Amino acid sequence: MKKYIVRFWLVLSWARQQCIAFLAIALACYAALGVAIRLTIKDAIPFLATVYYAAPLPAVTLAALFAGLLWLLLRKPRRAWLSLAVGMVCAWWTFQHTYVTNPNRSDNSDRCVMFWNMSSGRLGWSRMVTELNSQNPDVIGLVECGHNDSDAMIRWQEAFPDYEVTESLGGMLLLSKCQVISDVYGSLGNSGQYKHVTIETNSGVLHVFVVDIKSDPLMPRREPLEEFAEVTAALGDQPI
Repeated sequence: MKKYIVRFWLVLSWARQQCIAFLAIALACYAALGVAIRLTIKDAIPFLATVYYAAPLPAVTLAALFAGLLWLLLRKPRRAWLSLAVGMVCAWWTFQHTYVTNPNRSDNSDRCVMFWNMSSGRLGWSRMVTELNSQNPDVIGLVECGHNDSDAMIRWQEAFPDYEVTESLGGMLLLSKCQVISDVYGSLGNSGQYKHVTIETNSGVLHVFVVDIKSDPLMPRREPLEEFAEVTAALGDQPI
């Protein structure tokens, strides 16, 4: 009986190690694929675009670090340190893309432009108004800001009395402390749209774009981005 119990625990230990090894391999492959695609083709190919969007940097970082810990548990030091090194690099890469390393306003700039995705107001109206006004930007670009009606426009104007409020088109809105000269709406294929507002600043005319591209992991963004590049290229050397 004792012999069978020992065999059972040996099999159970072997199965546990195999599960841990499988998980470590899966996490390491996920991290490696995420880094490789991010450094090369990104979302240029429709099928692989799904992998690109399913492997954001924070997730890749955690996968690599966790894989490294599992390799240490399995006493595979070379694989462990390689995975941990990739995880640390991805953690630094992630940190460089956060707001911590990006100042709200450049010291040598006389103009501040702010963009905000309102997510249809899920985070609350008052919180958003307070945050935007605290930054005191010259121009505010908003997407997913809700329906366009007279009551909404009055509400925007009351919340931002120092700004000229443009018409909300396609859920996109622009507020400007400078004089608005023109306001044009355009589509970017079947998955994007833009709002082109021309304003008059102290240093001359400035073209401001608010762009909203549909977030769909099965749809690459190359086509709408190329169309938008053509729109901006038509302006030549005019400031954007």
